[in-house]
Amino acid sequence: MNKNLLLIGKRHKKDAENLSGGAIVLFEHLIKELNARKLKFDIIDTNYRNYSGNKLLAYFSIIFKIFKKIKGKDIIMLNGSNNVVLQYMPLLLFLKKNHKPQILLRLFGGNFDTYLHSLFSPLQMLAKWVIKRTDKVFYEPKHVLNKLQYLNPNSIWFPNVRNNSPIKTNPQFNRNFIYLGHIRKEKGIDELLEAFSILKTQGFSLSIYGNNVNYHAPHNLNNLFSEVYKGPIKSNQAYDIIRSCDVLILPSYWKGEGYPGVIIEALSVGVPVIATKLSGIEEMVDETCGKLIPSQNSEAIIDAVKWIEKQDYKKLSEGALEHFQLFNAEKVMDRIIDEIYSN
Repeated sequence: MNKNLLLIGKRHKKDAENLSGGAIVLFEHLIKELNARKLKFDIIDTNYRNYSGNKLLAYFSIIFKIFKKIKGKDIIMLNGSNNVVLQYMPLLLFLKKNHKPQILLRLFGGNFDTYLHSLFSPLQMLAKWVIKRTDKVFYEPKHVLNKLQYLNPNSIWFPNVRNNSPIKTNPQFNRNFIYLGHIRKEKGIDELLEAFSILKTQGFSLSIYGNNVNYHAPHNLNNLFSEVYKGPIKSNQAYDIIRSCDVLILPSYWKGEGYPGVIIEALSVGVPVIATKLSGIEEMVDETCGKLIPSQNSEAIIDAVKWIEKQDYKKLSEGALEHFQLFNAEKVMDRIIDEIYSN
């Protein structure tokens, strides 16, 4: 693995690591894994907030860095969400003609297939041309890979992953539920509050952690939100907070949801999960480790909480640990790094 690698992707905003979204966390995790193996690589940061703050000026700075750093590179790996396919990939494929590196594309999130079909026809044709001519394409969820593998046979499953963490000891069900993630309407916070306005009268408790992204609770639920919202946390606190609860709830209906890292973190410590039936999440959770529910449905949250109460909690916890193995960094990253460095 003595090839020269150039990684391109969004890094943490300086001095604001805990405000980072999932795509940034995934890119940082790849960097950490490569460093752990003492592999050499260069990085170009595409997070405009780490430049002047002006998106246009940042974009041209990034393009300049690509021209400057591409020389002598054997592999270029672009990491990002849907829009990077049109933002950067045409340029990288053009530069490949002279510099001859392998061009790899890693797409985060769970809706690239729908994004592709939503594009204006000429842009859709360009995006498909990009996918076809990329040396390898890494998709986060399997359902997107399965739908788009016809465009490029060198399509590879690269799931969100986490490292092993100390499991929850002596799992017992004490009716304690948490939500951990960005606080925004599309994450199902309204429905979660509606459900627990009823469930709390029956002895169930809820704690909500995360960065508030301009969320305002409905007027009738504002007092409850003030009561259960515990504020943002540091990334190194996540596992301890999850281990302190009985069940993670993620009632998200955000269209870009892939494999939410918080679900993997919960599975890794043996905490069952209640989550919505989004395509990526359906690949992560079943009734051996939690409950899937329809989105935007507070009654379904109530039913799922009561369903959990009736189950053998220890078996659900064991099922969570078993499901985590699909997303165990120790098992996944060796395969992925071999794919990055192989021809």
